[in-house]
Amino acid sequence: MKAFEEAKQMRLKPMQKPSTLPVPVTAKIEVHSKLDKVLFDEEEIKHTENAAVALEEEILAEFDKLDILVVERTFEKAIERFEILKKRIKDSEEKINDTIKKKLEKCEEALILLLCREMEPISGCSVRKPKTVKRAMQLLIRLQRTALEQVRDVRLDADVHNYVMKIANVYGNHVKHSTRLFLQVAGNGLNVSYIIVWARDSLLDLCAIMKKQIFSTETPILVVSQCVNSLRRYFTELAEAVGFDLTFDFENQIRSPLDQCIRATRAKFLDATMVRAQEESWKAVNLLNLAAANKFKSEMFDLGVKSSLDSFIKDDIQLQLTQSTFQFAKGFLTFAKASISMARTQYMQKLVEDILVEAGNFHLKHIESRFNKKKDEKQELFIRMNASFLLEMVIPVVEDKCITFWSRPAANLQRLIHTFSHLTLEDGKDRFL
Repeated sequence: MKAFEEAKQMRLKPMQKPSTLPVPVTAKIEVHSKLDKVLFDEEEIKHTENAAVALEEEILAEFDKLDILVVERTFEKAIERFEILKKRIKDSEEKINDTIKKKLEKCEEALILLLCREMEPISGCSVRKPKTVKRAMQLLIRLQRTALEQVRDVRLDADVHNYVMKIANVYGNHVKHSTRLFLQVAGNGLNVSYIIVWARDSLLDLCAIMKKQIFSTETPILVVSQCVNSLRRYFTELAEAVGFDLTFDFENQIRSPLDQCIRATRAKFLDATMVRAQEESWKAVNLLNLAAANKFKSEMFDLGVKSSLDSFIKDDIQLQLTQSTFQFAKGFLTFAKASISMARTQYMQKLVEDILVEAGNFHLKHIESRFNKKKDEKQELFIRMNASFLLEMVIPVVEDKCITFWSRPAANLQRLIHTFSHLTLEDGKDRFL
């Protein structure tokens, strides 16, 4: 009976309704926003894909128009359209596939070959009319100048030498590539001088960019020397690769700015030497510790002084030179190291030698003036140490560099040593008192 009553009560008890708690509004917004984002992303991807396809179709249509211009032999308009097409592809590089980029390269090669053939002799004639050849050459130069815009795309680098060699490589690789294309038709009678004309014209553009970086007033002369000598080696190697030499043209381009650079460095160096001479205290330089002494030796070694300098250092840290002689020696050797290697012509060699003699003469006269006013034996010895350092250690290094790079001795430097030889230390005399 108890079980029957429980079942009856359960049947009479109203059925409970399921919970109908309201969904928070923020949850509904979040769901809708995610859904909208997914739909927006899909539309954006679809739009991007459609835009890329439309762009490729437009570019391919431009290629067709370019082909028509070539067939009609309207090369001026063809190159103009090619330049526009190339710029458009460059501006949309991320959206363009490799197939179109390769098609552009082949199109450029085809234009080069067609223009080369315009300069070929025709049957029955030894050469084409000068007007025809000139027109084709001008168009070739214009076409190749467009290609050299890659040089301007090279990003400026804090390391001037690194930047200059990067753009030189871009130019050199382009010259090799274009020369190969030119020579494909050279066997049919194309005058090779046309290739050289084009390469020289392109070199003018390259040098205009390089000169701004190399010969800047902020570029140290050692860096200038490094750049100039590296470029000379590069153009020598390029000449071996392409069969014609551009080093003479390069030398013509850098002659004037190199002359100005050397003269400007001379002015700065002499001004600094004069100021230090006026502030001369005639005291030995205290290097403070052994590390500084080793650094001094290392700097001198890098500048070419290979002989031991221990005889000029007392008690391991006391440099028996004045501050002005120490700084003059570094500046003198730095200028010599940079300028002697760059001076190729007789005019430039004479200019560099005259500057070295002028600077050396000024500082040695400064030492001689003090020597004539000496007060005691200790001061005399110190003054002679300064003169001996320049006459026995520094200037002979510069003489050796002249022989190495110029294949001749610097007679004026030899005379300078002879003129001031009376200031050097006597043989066998103790250097320290």
